[in-house]
Amino acid sequence: MRVKTHYLPIVFLIVAAVAGCNRAKEDTMNWQQKADAFLTSYLQEYGTKEATQNLSYWKAANSGKAEDFDAYSRDSLALNRMHNDKTRYQEIQELLNHKEELTPLAVRCLARAELEFQANQMPPDLM
Repeated sequence: MRVKTHYLPIVFLIVAAVAGCNRAKEDTMNWQQKADAFLTSYLQEYGTKEATQNLSYWKAANSGKAEDFDAYSRDSLALNRMHNDKTRYQEIQELLNHKEELTPLAVRCLARAELEFQANQMPPDLM
């Protein structure tokens, strides 16, 4: 029995297309996984620093003491310095370049984080 060779190019195209689709799914999963890892780390640190800042503000507002306002100022500066990190800012921008491969919630969280970082992109000595 002789195999018809004119079907071989079609078979190769189908195999290549299926392999390409699987590769695209893997890449999509990688960007989503990268975004999830970044957001987990960022939101944990952000939540801790923001809670500390809010508590120090509450304490200063209720006590009226200068040392409590100094503590609030330090905590506020720490939060701003966290958003001054150029490496993290670039990572957010890179992830947002692939937003079509991310969930809508991840895109929204990254866009919100980008705004926080964007507002704090200045030389550290000016903060």
